[in-house]
Amino acid sequence: MDDCILTINVGSATLKFALFQKNKDLTKICSGDLNNRSRTLSIFDKDSNKPIQRKVIEGKHSLLQPKYLFKWIKHNYPNVNIKIIGHRLVHGGKVFLQPTLITKPVLSQLKKLIP
Repeated sequence: MDDCILTINVGSATLKFALFQKNKDLTKICSGDLNNRSRTLSIFDKDSNKPIQRKVIEGKHSLLQPKYLFKWIKHNYPNVNIKIIGHRLVHGGKVFLQPTLITKPVLSQLKKLIP
């Protein structure tokens, strides 16, 4: 099994992702996005970042739920073992201005920013 790192960025209409092999070079395995408006899954070339595959997904459920991404990864990369997941948070108020590891105290402070 290949230990990997998954990065995700969930926005209002898309879930963007990249999967990297957990090695010293962080070799990119794949990247893409799930688009809730167009109901598509797009996979990008790992070197040029241009779309190489696009699939329409039927149904009315939200594609922004990570379970659809995990199902796709398991189906297409059965030897992948996701060890770390990183998620981009857009707004950290006046406290979090740089990349920050999410710990229990940090999560507690972030919850205070919810309107």
